[in-house]
Amino acid sequence: MKSRQLRTVAVLLAVSLAAMGCGRDDTKSNASDDTSGSSSKGGAFINPADDCEDYQPTAGIKGDTITIGTVRPTSGPAGIYKFVADGMIKYFEAQNAKGGIKAGDGKTYKVEVEAGDDGYDANKTPDVVKDLVEQKNVFALVGSIGTATNLAVRQYVNDKCVPSIALATGSPEWGKANDYPWY
Repeated sequence: MKSRQLRTVAVLLAVSLAAMGCGRDDTKSNASDDTSGSSSKGGAFINPADDCEDYQPTAGIKGDTITIGTVRPTSGPAGIYKFVADGMIKYFEAQNAKGGIKAGDGKTYKVEVEAGDDGYDANKTPDVVKDLVEQKNVFALVGSIGTATNLAVRQYVNDKCVPSIALATGSPEWGKANDYPWY
């Protein structure tokens, strides 16, 4: 019973984190706070032609499967965040069992989650992220935890043009979309 309660809490936390990342209204802007990443009115938030040397739009997509990555401390003193990653994995397993998730292109995809453990150590995060991006070929990073750990990979992820969404950090550093449109 306790395992089921922990799983439920983890799923709710993962969904809440994703909802917080999607809850902002990006349609309102003025010249003093524009973080759209584009100088043209109504322009794209991310423009791979401008942002990326070697953009791979289908990285992490094979057939009907999209692979996403997440970096969580599942070991060490912050190891309790393992339950958030477990909840995310279980959520997508449940969606996959129902047939998958319909994407913006109208197709339905299964979602696989590759979870990396950095032990909440910013010195370990770059290697974990490089493995997810370069070896596991993830489409995006989702819900990675920590300010210092995310700062340790922000430039790399931005340079690689890998979308990074629903970060779990309270830092104002993440409002710099003009400088880091992919993060």
